[in-house]
Amino acid sequence: MKFLKSKKMKLASILASACLVIVIGYTYAYYNSTVSVTNKMGTKEPEVELIEKFSQGAQFLPGESVVKEVKFANSGEADALIRVRYSDVWVNSSESIVGGDVDLVTKVWTDAWGNEWQDGNDGWFYYSEILRVGTTTNIVLDKLVLSDEASNDAHAFDYSALTYQITFDLEACRVSNEDAQKNFGKSVTISGDDVTWSNYEEPDQGEGGN
Repeated sequence: MKFLKSKKMKLASILASACLVIVIGYTYAYYNSTVSVTNKMGTKEPEVELIEKFSQGAQFLPGESVVKEVKFANSGEADALIRVRYSDVWVNSSESIVGGDVDLVTKVWTDAWGNEWQDGNDGWFYYSEILRVGTTTNIVLDKLVLSDEASNDAHAFDYSALTYQITFDLEACRVSNEDAQKNFGKSVTISGDDVTWSNYEEPDQGEGGN
């Protein structure tokens, strides 16, 4: 086991792709993880990063699991408000998305994911605390489990040599209601380290308003 850190970002969006390679034809699976970083904003703001613990190159059979622990850190010099979203797909050897059943891989979320992250009903999940400098969130994802039904005999769809890919997008902004509204389209109420998120609607300036 080991921890990997993505490169540091300054008010950036982090794209972390965790790839689970399912080799159905050989009755076992390979797991590996890679991290890539995209700087969308490029401004001097809080630096946030994804940290993960995983079994690099692990092999496991359908019905078995692989450790995939994910959390987020503030390694910059300013406190941050953060949000995250995830998606998962099956891709082929050409990295083209194919129509496999992503539910064959179960994501085992932690209690912290359910208790400390607020569903924004916009595809994003919002952290209910200020992420202070030098701190991390609790682990949100514990492991991935490959269904024991993941075989060509059980499915008409051929999963041989396909890759299951789960992607996390992480975004951060400064700790202020104004920045949350501007960057995330949300309003925040802050009490100590606790953050409550709500939808933000721009003021109605009326007809002819600027």
